[in-house]
Amino acid sequence: MALVGWRLSLLASLGVPVAACGGKAGGSEPEGRTGLPPCTNPTTDAGGLVRCAERYAHRASVGECGSMLPTSANFDPLVYPNAECLADADCASPLSYCSVTGMIPAPRCVGGCVTDADCGQNLVCVCGDPIGVCSLASCTTE
Repeated sequence: MALVGWRLSLLASLGVPVAACGGKAGGSEPEGRTGLPPCTNPTTDAGGLVRCAERYAHRASVGECGSMLPTSANFDPLVYPNAECLADADCASPLSYCSVTGMIPAPRCVGGCVTDADCGQNLVCVCGDPIGVCSLASCTTE
């Protein structure tokens, strides 16, 4: 069990989003927490993701993330002459926003989500700012 917590902490320290799923570990753990290390000081977001002081997260229930789109992004075309977008309205999806990203920083449309249905297979929506992001997961809830 300590090895699981160590692996999750290592990934989290590297900046890798970590979501854990429960598993059958002999039935000695409380319902809904099987196979997970202890979780102290839990905080839960609207999407059901529980973040623990031990630097890992697990998803106790499926929820819906909020969205703060559209953003107030308004990039100068003289500064970014080859930008993919200059404002959120330039992005095709209502769940996308215009943000400076990439190895060569330039405004690009960044996709988001509010529910798991907005993501593909083996992905869950993790709430964020200004909108949720799709993140790889091996389960939707523990």
